[in-house]
Amino acid sequence: MQGGSKLHGQLGHGDRASYRQPKHVEKLQGKSVKQVSCGGDFTVCITDEGQVYSFGSDYYGCLGVGQAEGSEVLEPILVDFFLNEPVEQVSCGDSHIMVLTRSKSVYSWGCGEYGRLGLDSEDDVYSPQKVEVQRGLCIVNVSCGSDGSFLLTQSGKVLACGSNEHNKLGLNQCTAGIINHEAYQEVPYTTSLTLAKQLSFYKVRSISPGKTHTAAIDERGRLLTFGSNKCGQLGVGDYRKHLGINLLGGPLGGKQVIRVSCGDEFTIGATDDNHIFAWGNGGNGRLAMTPNERPQGSDICTSWPRPIFGSLHHVPELSCRGWNTILIVEKVLNSKTIRSNSSGLSIGTLAQSCSSGGSAQVEVDSARESLASEPSDGGFRGTMEAEPETSPFNTTENMESSACPSWLRQELEEAEFIPMPETPSSASMELSQNMSASLPQHTEASLPAKMSQSTEEVLQEQRDPSCACSALQEEVQRLQALVSSCMSEQENLRRENTQLTRRVQELEDKLQVLMQQGQTVSQHGEAIQTLQRQVALCVKGLSPAAGSAETSREDSDAESWCFLGADPCRSASGTPM
Repeated sequence: MQGGSKLHGQLGHGDRASYRQPKHVEKLQGKSVKQVSCGGDFTVCITDEGQVYSFGSDYYGCLGVGQAEGSEVLEPILVDFFLNEPVEQVSCGDSHIMVLTRSKSVYSWGCGEYGRLGLDSEDDVYSPQKVEVQRGLCIVNVSCGSDGSFLLTQSGKVLACGSNEHNKLGLNQCTAGIINHEAYQEVPYTTSLTLAKQLSFYKVRSISPGKTHTAAIDERGRLLTFGSNKCGQLGVGDYRKHLGINLLGGPLGGKQVIRVSCGDEFTIGATDDNHIFAWGNGGNGRLAMTPNERPQGSDICTSWPRPIFGSLHHVPELSCRGWNTILIVEKVLNSKTIRSNSSGLSIGTLAQSCSSGGSAQVEVDSARESLASEPSDGGFRGTMEAEPETSPFNTTENMESSACPSWLRQELEEAEFIPMPETPSSASMELSQNMSASLPQHTEASLPAKMSQSTEEVLQEQRDPSCACSALQEEVQRLQALVSSCMSEQENLRRENTQLTRRVQELEDKLQVLMQQGQTVSQHGEAIQTLQRQVALCVKGLSPAAGSAETSREDSDAESWCFLGADPCRSASGTPM
């Protein structure tokens, strides 16, 4: 037993055992997995080629194979449905799945209670079914909650389906009448994709559903929350019920949120200035509170976003589920240069040499430590940060001072010292010290001015940009010549294109004339064929009287001559000439 529920092989190791340490899934060896999503008791993986593998419990048909492999699958199996439809993204709820294909189609399967599949029914589906999306909408992201689903369009609109308990889908409507009359329309659940109208005022670019509430980030980096506020998980500074969409200010006012994720009655967010905030139910370590930060009473909830982890962290990825949170973080420090004339000295040795009057100057890495503060007297005192330490270490007691955080002191003590090479300015300073020892006393007063002048000349020579400018000018000239050649080639291509266009037009005209001539020829051919048929019929009709053909022809010729008024005919008829 694990967590009060029986294991169903959702780890993919071929058994129902639990593992206390990560173990490689052997059946997926050799396959490049780009995304994994975990459901209540099953797991779905996506490869770089867009293939889908699933394993675990198939009680609701969540494995997408039509329950053909039994109620439990202990090792990853390929979902054949997507062999010809590569998948780009997958998201799993407690007992249902939604995927987005590379062709921007949406498929869902699993438990259909409350209509979470978006198929306009509450039936369970054991194999992937296509979700009908309104024509003209381009889906770019799918997100599954415990019993609901969100689809995010390219234009920043949000479509939702499933259970809307506590308004966690943002589908409830609050309208105000003319005479102070307010109407609140509550939507318990929806079985088809429905536009979240209250979110239409924002262009949402990411959304994270939790068990009882939801958080979203718009294109301007503002954080939106809606749903249950029993433990202050909406981050609005109270524990009251809020009907609409909440735009967070207070500690997050003026900050751009880049990551957010909702767990079981708590929320974790990260900002672009490398701070991590947490709020909501802090039980069982949800909010990463240290023993000193926990309140004295039994209530360990906080309704204001509070910074955690002290120093600055950049968060590329963030995921919350149930009581747990996983972050990928990169520690960020306000780095400064470490310089010294000595070499091979550790930080401790260097601090001692500084206390003995050595000439070493050290500027150490410093970081601002964020101190958490709970709201008092109805207000929030904000984020307190320690000032960065920029003064050099003069004594070893500075390492023990309260202004230096314990974690920074420990890192400095364990850090490796990196000596820097001597610069011309440091060499000139050593030369000035040697010369001051050998010069007479009356010239020592004018020595600092001369040395400062020589130092400025050295620095001026070091910063002389003539070489760089000449190189840049040559590069600019080369680029200008390249651009001019490209423009000339483009002009030549344009001329050739014009000539080709003219030739094509001439050929088209000739082709039109030829087509007309062809039609005329075909018409003449038909006429000729008609005449040939008539001649043939005439020949067949005159063939019995062939013997008298010539006589009749002569008679007809004579008559025709007479008709024309020939002289023999006129004389024969006695007509005077």
